[in-house]
Amino acid sequence: MKHAFFFILTLFFYQALSAKKVKFSVDMDGTPPDSHGVHITGDFQTAAGYPGGNWLPNTTQMINEPGTEIYSVVVDIPAFAKYEYKIINANATYGLEFVPIPSRVNEVFNDNRWIYIDSLSDDTTFFGAIRFSGNAPKGKYLLRYKVDMLNEVISLQGVHLSATVQGLNPATTYMYSFGLGVHEYIAYIDSTASGIQQDYKFVNGNSAIGYEFVPNPCSNGSNFRTTLVPNDSVLPVVCYSSCTTCVPLSRFLTSQKENISLFPNPASENVWLEFSEEGEHDVCILDMNGKVVADYKKYNNNRLFIQAQLFSPGL
Repeated sequence: MKHAFFFILTLFFYQALSAKKVKFSVDMDGTPPDSHGVHITGDFQTAAGYPGGNWLPNTTQMINEPGTEIYSVVVDIPAFAKYEYKIINANATYGLEFVPIPSRVNEVFNDNRWIYIDSLSDDTTFFGAIRFSGNAPKGKYLLRYKVDMLNEVISLQGVHLSATVQGLNPATTYMYSFGLGVHEYIAYIDSTASGIQQDYKFVNGNSAIGYEFVPNPCSNGSNFRTTLVPNDSVLPVVCYSSCTTCVPLSRFLTSQKENISLFPNPASENVWLEFSEEGEHDVCILDMNGKVVADYKKYNNNRLFIQAQLFSPGL
């Protein structure tokens, strides 16, 4: 019996350590609340302790904040996880809000809202009372940042954002990836700042060591990107340390009978293949399908220069 009691106590302690208070809020200004109340549904409901499972429209009611048109609910859910949700003006799916494209999970096919909880700090995570079927809280604009890390080795600390909206801090704003190398973060900018320059850069890690180098064509002159926010805005996807989208680098795998080195790898322009011994060497480069794309016979040198840009991006 003592062992069982200890196990239950330990499990409870672990759950308490991993739980994070999160406040969901919606501003119903301009939308009369349904007689059945305002609810929220999502994939967090089971983790928050609501019965019956996730995506149920009638188990998680939001409570009106007196004197306002704001409805909210505070839940305890595990941190370091992404959650999807929607607001319901009723207690059935007919009352589901229409989520605008800039706020959606992938802006097209999945029309859920999303958040990522990146902290266990002893406070309540709150993103603001977003307007029902809107993109942002009243008086604010949505600004969605995106960076493609396709050609980077991502830090164990993840990818972060350093921006005017969060005080240019490289450590506090984690960017979530839905896959394919693109990392994202949604911020809310005061509408009164719509004509004010918003500076930002992406961080591979959570310190200044991981700052990207912003090329001159897209830099504000101080190694930051910059934008204005005249309305709800989704910034175009750019490659880390680039002004354009990512072009996959050529990557090489080696098969050898002797000690060789290959650098840099991956490469966008040129590659050096270096042999540990002098003499004649045969070098054959194949793509993933086994097709020969380059062949160097009886190469009599200990270093071979390869123009990687002549090959199609890939492996």
